[in-house]
Amino acid sequence: MTADTADGASTRRLRADAERNRRVLLDTAARVLAEKGLDVPISYIAREAGLGQGTVFRRFPSKENLVLAVVMDQLGALVELGDTLSSDESDPAEALHRFLSAGIQVVAENRGVCEAVYGSMGAGPELPAVYRRIVEIMDDLVSRARSAGAVRADITAEDLVLLQRGVAQAAAPLREYDPQLWRRYLDLVWDALSPKAAGQLYGNAPTFAWGSTGVHTDTETE
Repeated sequence: MTADTADGASTRRLRADAERNRRVLLDTAARVLAEKGLDVPISYIAREAGLGQGTVFRRFPSKENLVLAVVMDQLGALVELGDTLSSDESDPAEALHRFLSAGIQVVAENRGVCEAVYGSMGAGPELPAVYRRIVEIMDDLVSRARSAGAVRADITAEDLVLLQRGVAQAAAPLREYDPQLWRRYLDLVWDALSPKAAGQLYGNAPTFAWGSTGVHTDTETE
C-alpha cells in the first residue's frame, strides 16, 4: 500500500466516523428534544449520544444550529415520503391521509420540533423552502383526492397545512398523558373533509406569502 493509498483510506474512515457521529447526534437530539423540549442543554444531549461537547460544537456551533438540523432532518424525511406518495398510483385518499398523518406526527409527538417550528425558530431563513415544498406536495395530493371525489371540492393545500398545525396543537396539552391523542383529532378533521355532507365554508381559502422571515398567511373574505 502506497502512502497516498493509506492517506485516502484514512480520510474515508474519518469521513465515515464523522457521518456516523452526526447521525447518532441527530437521532439522539431528536429523541431528547421530543421528551424534554428546547430547554434541554447541549451537555445532556452530548452525554446521551456518548459524545464530547467539543465534538458537538465543532459540527454545530450553537444549540440553535443543532435544533434546526434536527428539524430539517425530520421535515426532509416528510418531504421524501410526500414525493413517494405523489409518484405512487395507489388510492389518492389513502395517500393524502398518510401525508396528513405523517406531518402531524412530526410535531405532535416531538415537543422540541413543535416548539421550534411554531416558535421563534419557525421564522428562520432555512425553513421557508421546505415549507413551500410541503405545500406543493400537499397541493398535488389534495388535487388527486379531489379529482377522485374523496374529499370536498373546496378544500386546498393551504387549508390542510394549517389544519395539520391545529390538530397537533389541539392535542399538545395532553401530550405527556397520551402522545397519540392527535390521532383522535385527525379522525375528526378527516371526517370533515368528506364531500358527503359538505356545507358552505366561510370566506376564501388562505394563500401563503413566503418572505425572508418565514411564512405569512394572507386571507380574503367574501
